[in-house]
Amino acid sequence: MVLGKLAETNFRRAVIMGGYDVFFTRPVSLILLLLALLSFGVPLYQTHKANKKEKAKSGA
Repeated sequence: MVLGKLAETNFRRAVIMGGYDVFFTRPVSLILLLLALLSFGVPLYQTHKANKKEKAKSGA
């Protein structure tokens, strides 16, 4: 990763200065965390939904 060391250094600095709370109490960081969770969750949900539909289709 291009920003690997830089990102890790700044992550460590943020945790030292404010603890892990800073990632959940700031609106911008909370929005970014929610977007990251959605980017993982939506494809999983779509795959689950498609598999469920396929099973119903083949069973009928």
